[in-house]
Amino acid sequence: MKIWIAQIEISRAVEHKIRSKHNLTAHEIRASIVARSDISAFMDIHPVHGQRIAVRAIAFDGKILLAWLVPSPNQLDVYRLVTARKDSR
Repeated sequence: MKIWIAQIEISRAVEHKIRSKHNLTAHEIRASIVARSDISAFMDIHPVHGQRIAVRAIAFDGKILLAWLVPSPNQLDVYRLVTARKDSR
């Protein structure tokens, strides 16, 4: 699935979580995903969290970055970050 992401909203709580648990910064997430044509995405349905978009991108260090987003209800091409991590493979 092709997707265009113009902006990612990241709450302080999510930013704290991805920094402490996964050693990622909001800047790294945005630089890897926002306004990039080389990302891939697919629809993910989580039993607890519901429908969200899983995005696969390349991080600064060359590793695969996985991020889960939900669309902003009021803005086109704007998404809210749910969580993110680097692929362990």
